[in-house]
Amino acid sequence: MQASFQDLNTLRSKLLLYGITDRRYIRDLRRAIKEALDGGVTAIQIREKNLPDGEFLREVEEVKRIMERYDALLFVNDRPDIAVLSGADGVHLGKEDLPGKRVKETFGILVGKTVKRMEDIEEVDYLACGPFFPSSTKPGSLLPISFLQELTGKVTIPVIAVGGITHENAHLVLEKGACGIAVSRSLFEGDVYENAKKLRKVVEEYVAY
Repeated sequence: MQASFQDLNTLRSKLLLYGITDRRYIRDLRRAIKEALDGGVTAIQIREKNLPDGEFLREVEEVKRIMERYDALLFVNDRPDIAVLSGADGVHLGKEDLPGKRVKETFGILVGKTVKRMEDIEEVDYLACGPFFPSSTKPGSLLPISFLQELTGKVTIPVIAVGGITHENAHLVLEKGACGIAVSRSLFEGDVYENAKKLRKVVEEYVAY
């Protein structure tokens, strides 16, 4: 069953530490997901740009079965159809993807959207903003951290920061109003469990519900 949140604080608490999969850093997906969740990750986004649809669906279904033992959310990158068929909680859309509001109305799942400008804001469940630091996953020009503060002051829905975030710089975005951080390399490269614990500790120092 897909998640539904009437209480924004409950949703915010599920977005504290949001892991985004990346095959460059993951050798065993199931093991990496489990270690991330055991270490304190509260949401996972499955990001696969090159898998055939059937294989992508089976992968998300496998991850869904693993995550049923945890109180965490599962999102699919870009593909609301895969999210619905797999039973994932929601989908995350980039600024060039389908309109978030229409996806939410049509599929009835949680919808997140990446924003880099105020004009990108949509009526979705949460926003992801960045990058604020150099990132191989989110290449391109960096946003000033002041934009994050401006964005969180303008919207009432949760905003997470994404792009080049580590346990050493996470405080910079959390201090500006992000309710959580989305991470890939700093989570999945190396010891996933220990990485997750370090990241979760930093988030909990700055965000309380």
